Amino acid sequence: MEAKQRPRHGGERRPPPATDGGEEYDPWTAWLYKPRTISVLLVGACLLIWASGALDPEGTAAHSSVTSIKRGVWAMIAVFLAYCTLQAPSTILIRPHPAVWRLVHGLAVVYLVALTFLLFQNRDDARQFMKHLHPDLGVELPERSYGADCRLYVPENPKNKFINIYETLFDEFVVAHILGWWGKAVMIRNQLLLWVLSIGFELMELTFRHMLPNFNECWWDSIILDILICNWFGIWAGMHTVRHFDGKTYEWVGLSRQRSIMGKVKRSLSQFTPAQWDKDQWHPFMGPLRFIQVLFLCVVFMTVELNTFFLKFCLWIPPRNPLVVYRLILWWLIAIPTIREYNSYLQDRKPVKKVGAFCWLSLAICIVELLICMKFGHAGMLWSGDLPDVETLKENIVAYFNILQGFLLVCHGSMVGAGPTLHKSIFGSAKDVVDSSFSLFKHAVSAYESRSSDRNTTIPQVTGTVWEACAALKKVPASNCIAIGRAMTRIGVCLKDVLREMNELPIGGSGDSTAEKSSNGVVDTTSCSDRDERSDLDLDDDDDDEFTEEEVAVAKLVINVVSDSLVVVKEAIRFITGLLRSSGNKDKDGANEDRVEPMEKLLSHCKEIADQVNDLGASVYPPQDSSEMELAIKRLYNGINGMRKEIGNLGGAPESTFAALEGFENCLGSLRARLADDVVNEMEGLNISH
Repeated sequence: MEAKQRPRHGGERRPPPATDGGEEYDPWTAWLYKPRTISVLLVGACLLIWASGALDPEGTAAHSSVTSIKRGVWAMIAVFLAYCTLQAPSTILIRPHPAVWRLVHGLAVVYLVALTFLLFQNRDDARQFMKHLHPDLGVELPERSYGADCRLYVPENPKNKFINIYETLFDEFVVAHILGWWGKAVMIRNQLLLWVLSIGFELMELTFRHMLPNFNECWWDSIILDILICNWFGIWAGMHTVRHFDGKTYEWVGLSRQRSIMGKVKRSLSQFTPAQWDKDQWHPFMGPLRFIQVLFLCVVFMTVELNTFFLKFCLWIPPRNPLVVYRLILWWLIAIPTIREYNSYLQDRKPVKKVGAFCWLSLAICIVELLICMKFGHAGMLWSGDLPDVETLKENIVAYFNILQGFLLVCHGSMVGAGPTLHKSIFGSAKDVVDSSFSLFKHAVSAYESRSSDRNTTIPQVTGTVWEACAALKKVPASNCIAIGRAMTRIGVCLKDVLREMNELPIGGSGDSTAEKSSNGVVDTTSCSDRDERSDLDLDDDDDDEFTEEEVAVAKLVINVVSDSLVVVKEAIRFITGLLRSSGNKDKDGANEDRVEPMEKLLSHCKEIADQVNDLGASVYPPQDSSEMELAIKRLYNGINGMRKEIGNLGGAPESTFAALEGFENCLGSLRARLADDVVNEMEGLNISH
C-alpha cells in the first residue's frame, strides 16, 4: 500500500472505486459492488420455503403456537434486514462495505420498533416478555451498591485486607469503562468534549444514586478509578488511535495489484479501516448556537448511557447478560455514522439542511428508551428506601447551579473579547440568574420537606425574582462601547443624587445659584425638581446657624463643583455616543475594539471624579475639613487631566467637552482659592502666647 497524497476534505462520503482511489473497480473485488438484488431475492425465497415448511405443511404442524410465532417474528426481521441491506439508502461511510452500514440501519429500525412495542406494555408484562429474548430473564435481581463500605483498608477481612479495592478493580464495569471511552474517543475525536462527558456522567451518577444503588459509589471509585484511571486511559488510547489515523496519508491499491500473499492479506484486513480520515472540528465556542448544538450532543450521549442502567434495572437484566453487550455493540455501530452525520450537518453552510437518517434514528431510540424508563419507574419503583435527604439535594443543586453559571457565561457571545466593564455586567447578570434560581429551588426543597403552607407562599415571590433576573440578562449590553456608555450614565445619575442632596443643605439662597447646568450654561431644573419643594420647607433659625458665613460660602462653591462635574460626565457620554454614531454598525465587526482600552480608562477617570465629588460633598457638613477638601481637589485635577489624555487617544477634540473640563477646573480653582483665604484668615486670628 502506497501513501502519496492526503485528501483535504470529505471523509467516507462516496462508494469506493476499484482500488479505492482509481476510476474502475478492482477486478478481484468488483463483484462485491455490483447489484445482485434479483439473485438475492431468489435465494431468500428458497430459504423462506425451507424455513417455513411451505412445501411440507405436515412437518410444521408439530410446532407449538409459541414456537411458530417466534419463528415468524425472526423471519420478519430477517426479511426486513435483507431488504435494508439491498435497498436502503447508502450512508456517508463505505468501509468495509456500504451494505454493512445499510444492515446497521436496518438493525436500528428493528430496535426502535421493538422498543416502541415494549413501551405499550405494562411493567410486569414487559419483564416477562424479556424471557422470549433470553431464558434467564424475568427474575428480580439484587443490585450491588458500590458505596456500602468505602474503606480502603479492611483489617477484619481474613482473606484480603484491601477487599474493597480488589472487588472494584476486578468488576466488569472497569473493562466496560476503558473500552467504552476508547470507542467514544475514536468517534468524537475532541478531548474537551470527552472530558465534559466523563465528568458529566459522574455528576449524573451522583444525581441518581438515590434511585439506583448501582450509582452509589465511593469517592475514590468515582474520582480516582473512574475519571482519573479508566476514563483517562480510554480517552488517551482513543486519542492516540485518532492521531495514528490522522497522521496517515491514503492512496489505496487494489487487491489484484498486491504482489505477495502477505500483501493481499494486509490489504484485505485494511478494508476494515477507514478509507479516509477526517478530524472532526466541533468548535463549541464559535458562537451561542454552535455551543447549544454541541451541548445537545453531550446531553444525548449521557442520556443513552443513563438509559443503559435504568433499562437494566427496570427490566431485570443482569449486568453480565449478553443482551446488555448486544445493545452496547448496536449503539456503538449506530453512533459511528451518527457522529459523522451530525458533524457534517454542523459544518454544512446550506441555508436549508436536515440531519441524516442515523441522526434521526439515534435521537428516536434515545427518546423511546427514556420513555420506557419513565413509564416503568413512574410508580416509585426506582426510589430505593426513604426519600432523598434534603441537605444532599441542596448540595447537588448548588453544584449544578455553579455549572449553570459557567454555561451562562460561555453561552453569552459578548464574553468573547469583553472588556472589564462588559465582563462585569455579564457576570453580574448571570450570577443574579443563578442565585435567584438556587433560592427558588432551595425554597421548593424546604417546602417539600416541611409540607408547610407558609413556605409555599414564598415560592411565587422567589419565582418573580428569577423572571426579573432573566429579563435583566436579556438587557445586557451587546458591545463594550454600549456597556461603557451605560456605566457613565449610572455615574451621572449618582452625581445627580449628590447634587440634589447638596441643594437641600440649609445654607439659604443656594437653590437659584446652584441649579444643575447643562453643557452650554443653561440652567437645567429637570434633575432637581424637588428644589421647589425645598423652598417651602420651614427651616428653623437653629438650622441656619449650623453653618458659619465662611462655611456657607464654601458649601455654595462645592455645590457648583458638583454641578460642573455632572456637566463633564454628560459631555463624556455625548462624546462616546458620537463615536458610536460615526462608526455606524461597524462596532459589530470589531471596528471599535481598538478604542475599548482608552474608553475603559476614560470611564475609570469619570468614576474617580464621581468618588471625589462625593467625598467633597461629605466634607461640607460642619465642622468642615479643609485638608480633606484639598486632597479631593487634587485628585479631581488628576481626573480632569486623565480625561483630556484619553479623549485625545480616542482621536477626538470636542469643543464642548473641553469647555466643560475647563469650566470644571475654574470652579475647582475658585474653591481652592476660597479654602486658602479661610486658612489665612484663621491663621491671622490665632493668638500667639509667650
